[in-house]
Amino acid sequence: MFESLICAHKLHTRAVTPCVDLRYSPRETACMRKEYHQLVDFISNGMIPRNPTGFTVDPFTLQAPTFDDSILPDIYYVSKQGHERVFAAIPSCEEVRNWIADNHEWLCISGNFIGFWEHREQLYLDITNAVHGRKQALSYAKQNRQLAILHPYTQEEILTGYDEGARLFTATGLGRRCIA
Repeated sequence: MFESLICAHKLHTRAVTPCVDLRYSPRETACMRKEYHQLVDFISNGMIPRNPTGFTVDPFTLQAPTFDDSILPDIYYVSKQGHERVFAAIPSCEEVRNWIADNHEWLCISGNFIGFWEHREQLYLDITNAVHGRKQALSYAKQNRQLAILHPYTQEEILTGYDEGARLFTATGLGRRCIA
């Protein structure tokens, strides 16, 4: 039986029937109804094998985010702190499923994308935001303790100046944590 993306915090269980919450827009509700297997399969068996060093995808459309041509040159991708998972090797379907389950409410918010990228022989699965303007993107990245941002127009990785020495990587592979 396939599980649906639901408001698990309210039901304290995963069920086939999603809850409906009037606080969510129709787009967000549609995302909650999207079945886990479709998104997990798309990420695990489609996007990661075809793009092993990185991609950004909209969880609503299952396509790369699109922007108006007039602003595209000034869009930057920034990861959201606390929603990253680090892997030493390509994540399994189960690992992707667990990450999606842990982050499904964030993934149901318009403007949050799924990011997958490689840095120093580690693979990262995260929630990515598109930020308009380099200065704003660098500021947002530093607030989120990110080492770099991506300029999708040029595919350039831009270092933020955040000190990598301040990062503490967990030994379990469940993600990275920041120390104050």
